[in-house]
Amino acid sequence: MVFLTDYEIMNNPFLITKRLYFKPIEPDDLNLLLKWINNPELRNYLTIRFPFNSIKEKKWIENLYSNKQNIALLIVLKQK
Repeated sequence: MVFLTDYEIMNNPFLITKRLYFKPIEPDDLNLLLKWINNPELRNYLTIRFPFNSIKEKKWIENLYSNKQNIALLIVLKQK
């Protein structure tokens, strides 16, 4: 499993707890999201069954907030 542990990533935190924080998905998260979506083990738990390329993933990120009802957050583990 892949975890974010770099406290410096805390960019625009939405909710902060003692051990972790939630942050909106940003265009800068593209490479991390590509790693996750293209990991066969992780993809088993997603509704996506096929790998994404950077063009498709970038379009997905851009469309995340087109509907004001949507919220997409990354869960980030704070560094100890």
